[in-house]
Amino acid sequence: MPQVTTTEDLFKHELQDMYYAEKALAATLPKLAQEATDQELSRAFTAHQKETKKHVSNLEKVFKQIGERARPEIEFLLGHKIFLELHVKVKPRWRRDARILERLGI
Repeated sequence: MPQVTTTEDLFKHELQDMYYAEKALAATLPKLAQEATDQELSRAFTAHQKETKKHVSNLEKVFKQIGERARPEIEFLLGHKIFLELHVKVKPRWRRDARILERLGI
């Protein structure tokens, strides 16, 4: 884990945690909806998936805004244009890790 020394670092770290959790949930909900034996539960999973996709989209917008605000300062310091990209790391085989699933409430 990167060292968190400022409130901005903490904010970014928490955003990354939320993004990871929402992406993991968005990937899991369709399977849960399909495997649910109760029709109402299946509909609830499907509705929750739609909300989760909105959360992912909103977090991606925040990451983009953070990058756009940071860019002028970084370009000034470096003396040339830069292009920021968002890279998300997802832990391999997270769906098989009981600790991660428990942390996500699955």
